[in-house]
Amino acid sequence: MYVGVTDPRDTKLTIRQTRGAALKESYVWILRHPQFQCWRDSNDSQVLWIKGNPGKGKTMLLCGIIDELYPTSKLADPQAKTLLSFFFCQATIPKLSNAHAVLRSLIYMLVDTQPVLLSSIQKRFKDTGELRFRDAEVWVALCNMFSDILQSASADKIYIVVDALDECMQDEGKLLQFILHKTNKLPHVKWIILSRNYVEQRTRLVNSQSVLSLELQEKCRSCIGGYWSLYFQQNSRA
Repeated sequence: MYVGVTDPRDTKLTIRQTRGAALKESYVWILRHPQFQCWRDSNDSQVLWIKGNPGKGKTMLLCGIIDELYPTSKLADPQAKTLLSFFFCQATIPKLSNAHAVLRSLIYMLVDTQPVLLSSIQKRFKDTGELRFRDAEVWVALCNMFSDILQSASADKIYIVVDALDECMQDEGKLLQFILHKTNKLPHVKWIILSRNYVEQRTRLVNSQSVLSLELQEKCRSCIGGYWSLYFQQNSRA
C-alpha cells in the first residue's frame, strides 16, 4: 500500500541536515501575527496562504511552524486531539513535484499517525479495484480517499501544510481546486500553503472567503538575516 510513497518527515530531516534546524528566533514573529492567530483560532478561516518571492526563507519558516504544531499533535502525543500532515514540494525532484505525490504522502502521514484510518483506504481500494490506481481516474480516487480520511478522523483539528505549491509542476491547479473545495465543507481542517506570489494562485486564493493571506516582506528579510547570523554563530562553536 505504501510502496513508492515519500514520508515527508524524511524530507524535513534532509532539509534540517542540509540547512540546519529552524531557529525559533527566526520564525516566532509569525506565531504572533494577527493573520496566523486568526487562521488558528477562527472557524471561518481554513486556509492561510503565506506568499513571498525566492530567498524569503519560506521553507525554513514552514519548518518552524511545523515544529510548533508538532508537540500538540498525535505525531508527538498519541492522546492528542490534533492531527498534523505536511509535504514539501520540490520542482527538481519528480516524486516531490506532482499533485498525486502530495496527496499520497499527506494520506500516508495521517494513516501512519492514526492507523484506524486505514479502513477508509481499504474500503475505497476494495470498491474501486487495484486497476483504478493505474488509470486516468487515479486523481479522483486519491481525492475521495483523502476526503474520507479527513471526515472520519478522530480529531478536533487537522493541520495540513504544503510547502512551495508553485513547485508542484504537475496538476497544481487540480490540487489547489481540491483544497479550496474542501475548505467550505470541513471547517476542522486547517491548511497552510506556502508559495511564490503567482498570478493564477493569487486569483484563486484571494477570491476565496475562507483564505487568509500573509506576504513575507521586510519583516521576513530581517528574520532571515538574524537566522543566518545565529546559524553561523552556532556552527562556528561546534
